[in-house]
Amino acid sequence: PRRSCKDEGPTPQIDVTELPDGARVIFFSQRWLTLSHPDDDNGTKRRAIVDAARAYAKQEGVDLEKIYIWFDLACVEQDDLSELVRGVNALGLFITACDAFVSIDHPEYWGRAWCLAEQMFGDAAVLPRYVLTAAGELEALGDGGDGKGPRTQMIDPLEGNQTGESDRASIAVLVASAR
Repeated sequence: PRRSCKDEGPTPQIDVTELPDGARVIFFSQRWLTLSHPDDDNGTKRRAIVDAARAYAKQEGVDLEKIYIWFDLACVEQDDLSELVRGVNALGLFITACDAFVSIDHPEYWGRAWCLAEQMFGDAAVLPRYVLTAAGELEALGDGGDGKGPRTQMIDPLEGNQTGESDRASIAVLVASAR
């Protein structure tokens, strides 16, 4: 569900202080599938997140009930500009506070400025990183030189593709922070 500070009633979001012992938080990095929402009408992204969370839990020997997700639409306010800016500026903190980083593969993912900036923070935090492939497999993301995981050549996020040029300044701040 879309996060909103204006919502009333129960939400699926919880404060980090409420996480149970042994909880693991996965940061999901992904290419939005439409201009206004990360998912499509078929729930493709939701299915991918559930598959990745299940695969991670099994691989790590953690009960699925102790897996929590960080997902931009649900965790960063999208409707209040000042809250959105604070959330974007804290992106590096959110990533470094997680236990794992999962990229959801998409043909445009490795060329997107936002995705590449998130990858830089994952690198800086030395988080275990994975890619949920188009085939639904959770693969460790290696550096390509160790024979483990897919080989990925990172490009500078400032050279990455964006939906609008107005994001370039935010990307520059994030890149400077990650470096």
